Amino acid sequence: LTPTPAYAQGLNLSLSPPLLQATIKPSKSISQVFTIYNNNSDSIKLTPRIVPFLPEDHQGNPSLQPQSTPTWLSYFSLINTNIKLGQPFILEANKSDQLVLSIKIPENAPTADHYATLLVSSEGGSTPMGLNLNVTPISASIGANILLTIANQAAPATILNISTLKPTNTKFIKIGHTYFLDNLSPIHFTAKLENLGQHLTQAHGLFQIHQSSKVVNIQSLLPVNVLSHSTRELIASDSGQLIFNPKITQVGSYKASLNIRSENGSTQNSINLVLLPIKATLALILSLILLKLVLDKVK
Repeated sequence: LTPTPAYAQGLNLSLSPPLLQATIKPSKSISQVFTIYNNNSDSIKLTPRIVPFLPEDHQGNPSLQPQSTPTWLSYFSLINTNIKLGQPFILEANKSDQLVLSIKIPENAPTADHYATLLVSSEGGSTPMGLNLNVTPISASIGANILLTIANQAAPATILNISTLKPTNTKFIKIGHTYFLDNLSPIHFTAKLENLGQHLTQAHGLFQIHQSSKVVNIQSLLPVNVLSHSTRELIASDSGQLIFNPKITQVGSYKASLNIRSENGSTQNSINLVLLPIKATLALILSLILLKLVLDKVK
């Protein structure tokens, strides 16, 4: 028996810019032009809409809430003459179109943050040119995230707190607030920053290793948007990992510290480290035991 072939049509869409971050005062409004590209050889039917989202994890990924209908969705509209939110339109093959998004804040709107995605979804696909076969149409969506702050000042104050700073993927002994680690192994760290305030902020800063007043290791942090009442994991801007590779001569008391800054807040935290030649000591003890056994055997 020969099965009937089925083909899935690929969809190639792009939307720019991918992110809109805006602070708007009550009774004010702004407009932003988004450009949607259809890079396919066939025209497609698209539907734009605004979908709220919540922070999904500590890496900044959004969790779309398509069933949620908060009242602030009424602040958004498309001011195109032929394209409206929630209504499909046709985008021709290898063409682009503009979505002019208007955000108008009522005069009595409370100061708060609202997070949403301008989601553009296709409605199936057409038969690929030159094929007269059973086609399995697929749908696809592409979105641009919107970080909206309603406030009377450009950078409203927020509350930042370093909730986690500790070694990870590394063997250690913890006594009180001090970590004892081997100085012959790379030391990886995990750091998390939480925003306890009502408004988002973009945080950046430095991760440092000190010995007394001397800085022996320093890494810049990748700037991240920390949404209100959420937590973000902090990573290095170069390798992505917060890591310290001690030298064999670096033994004794050290301190790992984080210094975080933003337009509307700052915070810092540190932990104590004691670096010891644990592996070297164990190797020396094992060598002495073997040497003693050999000498006893000779005698």
